[in-house]
Amino acid sequence: MRVFYDHKKLPKNQPGNSLTIGNFDGVHLGHQKLLNTAKNHASSGKSAIMTFDPHPRSYFSTQNAPDTLTSLPRKQELIQKCEMDWMLIEPFNATLASLEPEAFVKQYVVDSFSASHVTVGEDFRFGKNRAGNSKTLMELGARHGFEVHVVPPVMVDDLKVSSSTIRESIKNGRFKQASSLLGRPFDMDGVVIKGKQRGRTLGYPTANLALNQGLTPPSGIYAVWITDLNAQTSTRLMGAMSVGKNPTFENQDKVHFEVYILDFAEDIYNHTLKVEIIERLRPEQKFDDVNQLIKQIDSDVANVRQTLEHRA
Repeated sequence: MRVFYDHKKLPKNQPGNSLTIGNFDGVHLGHQKLLNTAKNHASSGKSAIMTFDPHPRSYFSTQNAPDTLTSLPRKQELIQKCEMDWMLIEPFNATLASLEPEAFVKQYVVDSFSASHVTVGEDFRFGKNRAGNSKTLMELGARHGFEVHVVPPVMVDDLKVSSSTIRESIKNGRFKQASSLLGRPFDMDGVVIKGKQRGRTLGYPTANLALNQGLTPPSGIYAVWITDLNAQTSTRLMGAMSVGKNPTFENQDKVHFEVYILDFAEDIYNHTLKVEIIERLRPEQKFDDVNQLIKQIDSDVANVRQTLEHRA
């Protein structure tokens, strides 16, 4: 897949391309249907996706910006797996936000992508003040010579698959539901940074993570699969993740993300880890003394091993 960060860099004079447009945060089952539909209509040209950075809602209001399900590199990786030919990551700025619907179509769909087919979801909005919708796009398609395919929502267990629904599922600890809508476990990625190294004194050295995305799970202890993205092999390792404020030792507002990797003893500082959340085992607790904490960690690690062995 070729990735472009400026629509002016797209190859010219290649008509017949099939384009889909959207934010694609999470690349969930609904997004995958859009991508597959676009691919199916690319028989005479390239299959292409246009997405934005930052998320348009982040541009208009940082206070109302959604917590992202995927970092930009992770989004790119997931779209790559869908085997698209081209991906445009267009900067969302004042110039783009000010384009009227027809100007947007002319600049991107017609002039940049030379698209013969455009695939969007039912709730697609575009142009200044979100004035354009799928009906507008069909009218403009008839005028400018491209066909529009409107994909209905994907439903799972009577739930409409959407990024907002998945965010709510994760915030409320419903990871099984989130996984069913994503089509995979919810994952986070972050860089291993120096911590207080307290875990070593407890017999459970942990890796402290600085996350690369906005959305995080509620506090608690989790069974997770961990992949070291800097390693030469992509082996998934069993892990226990702690999300919280370490109340046994500290009294502060900062939330820490720490992972203990089972049966592992390598130096991974500055490595990027992918953490797939499988199950929340228990809420965060404050213990009266360190011995109680160690006893609970022993139990947590045994629980993690049993949980993941059944989900391997």
